[in-house]
Amino acid sequence: MDSFSRRSLHKTISFAQSSGELSEIWQHANCRSFEIMPDDEHPGMVYITEMPPYDRYGIILTTEAGGKDEYGDLPDEIKGAWKADPNGYEQIIRTRLSDAAYSLRASHPFRQYLSTRSRSMTPEEAVEAISDAIDTNRVYQPTITPLKLNREELQAVAAQRNASSKEHAEQTVSEYQASMSEDIPALFRGLRNPLGPLPKDCRDRLLSFYNSPSLENWDNVSRLIISSGRYNTPWGIWISIDPAAPRSLNMNGDWPRTPDRDTFIKILEVASTDPKRSTALKTVSADDILKEKLAAENGLRRNMGLPALTMAEVEEVFAETDHEPAPENDSGPAP
Repeated sequence: MDSFSRRSLHKTISFAQSSGELSEIWQHANCRSFEIMPDDEHPGMVYITEMPPYDRYGIILTTEAGGKDEYGDLPDEIKGAWKADPNGYEQIIRTRLSDAAYSLRASHPFRQYLSTRSRSMTPEEAVEAISDAIDTNRVYQPTITPLKLNREELQAVAAQRNASSKEHAEQTVSEYQASMSEDIPALFRGLRNPLGPLPKDCRDRLLSFYNSPSLENWDNVSRLIISSGRYNTPWGIWISIDPAAPRSLNMNGDWPRTPDRDTFIKILEVASTDPKRSTALKTVSADDILKEKLAAENGLRRNMGLPALTMAEVEEVFAETDHEPAPENDSGPAP
């Protein structure tokens, strides 16, 4: 990789380590993009992932009002081009589609999981790793550390997850009870947002639509958070109870229609449902945590072109982890 690109990458890595952000993105002149994440447990070290393109593209159209971006699906013959020629992928899109076309890229699908399964690097190692991927024209794949599975750790994670779920459920019930105060008008009892019972200004907006169900008043309340349920806004609840409710706005940004008064009352009733009646506390086991880990692991392996783990290999990983020597306890007394 040329010296200018190396200097630019070094600067981005330095900024990623000092900015306080979760990640920073560096893009090569050929439009290949890499995400740089600081290793919080090891200051000075970073994780690197390459941002793969979607199977869609954007194109800049010139209109009387100026530039306008439109999007479309890539032709089938282009979809596999990135893995075969990552350096030339952007040029392939422009050659096949338009000089104004460009790729759409996203974070690596296993970005967060990779921070527990890949090896973090020094800035110098990161520059060399990205430089090598560009010089050899191959998709960057981080170095994966051996998978470790420990039954006691799985049980501990399950116990922690269950404790958090219980705490969240208890907090939800407590917030609901606070929202049922006699000081709150009956129509709005049980309505709440993440900060507690629905404040008066929000109740006033709901009352405005109740008294005058206009498009303007609906737009003013449709996205308010009024419940701790899965569907927590008037619009979301309306969609959940009425198959004919609009899923999107008109092209001009207007609402196709609004709920009538009876439907709106039903929306408020659903939002004010006692959480003890609508949800049961779900618990997880160590086996559930294991299934989650293996799903993430095998998804990562597929992404890297590796076969999924067999159950025999999983048992092998358990056995290898169980026989690893315990870490030394430096805080214990000297022999």
